[in-house]
Amino acid sequence: MKKLFTKINESSGFSLIEMLVAMALLAIVMMISINIITIVGKTARTVDFQINVTQESNFAAERMRRVIRSADSISLNGSYSVTVTIQGTSINFVFEDIDGNPDTEEYVLKENGQSVMSSSVYVKPFGVHNFFDQIIEGSDLVGVKIVFQAFDVGDSNEIAGTIVSTQSINRSLILNR
Repeated sequence: MKKLFTKINESSGFSLIEMLVAMALLAIVMMISINIITIVGKTARTVDFQINVTQESNFAAERMRRVIRSADSISLNGSYSVTVTIQGTSINFVFEDIDGNPDTEEYVLKENGQSVMSSSVYVKPFGVHNFFDQIIEGSDLVGVKIVFQAFDVGDSNEIAGTIVSTQSINRSLILNR
């Protein structure tokens, strides 16, 4: 009988306590790894949203700058709309309310009725600023200031970018008020 017990004690292997400690350590390492992977995934998604919104808003601002720069005449129709005439063709940029609710202040930029940005991006006025402001020196209109904040529809709490763009225009430009 004594030989039987001696053989069991001499055999190599892990005790139950050693196995439980190893499993607990493995579980802790796995939980930490899963949390890190989740955080990295959320960060990557946020960065993708920000890149998309930045590209869309930069495209829209550049489109407006090019049109305004080429303008024969310009008319600021309040703070949400500007009409530019180039060689007899009118181009109308409008920041249009998405849902008609003035409390949400979610707008989409349209050029002649067509959306300039993708449906995954919306904009808001920046602070107390208007979307469009005149830049006047003396009595001459010398430029247009375009100001807005851009957001991704998928993450409405995160500001992806603020666009502040000024475009000088020809001093002899006719301003229709």
